[in-house]
Amino acid sequence: MMNDSANILIVDDIPSNIRLMVSILDEHGYSVSYAQSGKHAIDLSRKVHFDLILLDVMMPEMDGFEVCQVLKESELTSDIPVIFLTARTDQESILKGFEIGGVDYVTKPFNEKELLVRIRTHLELKHTRDALETELDFKKKVMTENALYISRRTELGNSIISDLKKINRETNNDFSETLLGAISKLKNLIQGQEWKEFEIRFEEEHGKFRENLIKKHPELTPNEIKLCTFLRLDMSSKEISEITQQSVRALETARSRMRKKLGLERSDNLVQYLFNIS
Repeated sequence: MMNDSANILIVDDIPSNIRLMVSILDEHGYSVSYAQSGKHAIDLSRKVHFDLILLDVMMPEMDGFEVCQVLKESELTSDIPVIFLTARTDQESILKGFEIGGVDYVTKPFNEKELLVRIRTHLELKHTRDALETELDFKKKVMTENALYISRRTELGNSIISDLKKINRETNNDFSETLLGAISKLKNLIQGQEWKEFEIRFEEEHGKFRENLIKKHPELTPNEIKLCTFLRLDMSSKEISEITQQSVRALETARSRMRKKLGLERSDNLVQYLFNIS
């Protein structure tokens, strides 16, 4: 990862510590901001995109652990890696830092080389994670577009069947039996084929999700399994409605009913729960 693409926030209440770290990071090409209080750090991190935060533990009013906890509870800042800067070396403090979401810690007084290595390591890890999430988002988009394409192709097939039936009703000719046979073949080809095709492509990207979902929740109906499949792709109710031809209201009701079957609380994220079933 290139240093000039990394934006780092330093949080420390002692100006001399900030000046030292700014000079080190600035020399190595990082973009640096700083905050002298926990509240300022939280406000700043909600306005500016930071790739990493260096967070002092011992601060007045709001210590580093409290700041980290607030950051991790917000969707805007939960993904920012936090490295604690601390004079504490007791195991209890170190474990607490990891438990509330810190990725690493550096003891004061810190070694410059050690600090830079840890920063670079966690920036590279974040870069890799962000790249994987971007790739996953792209795959979700492709699968959603694929599902919509299959659905519209099915609609076209059904429209052709409807037209052929109308022609057969309105024209009394010698080809009626042949026409009815063609309608039957086309109908059999369409029915179930679109979902089977989608399933194959879905399993290629998402492994044995459906198999493991059924093992974990055997009480789910086929339609609920379909809904879970679409939700794992983080598709909206409107997108699912286009594919299934169900109303958005009916889908919301089905979604609510399914949450109960899965044993989820109101605070639980349904899409995340399904995504965690691999």
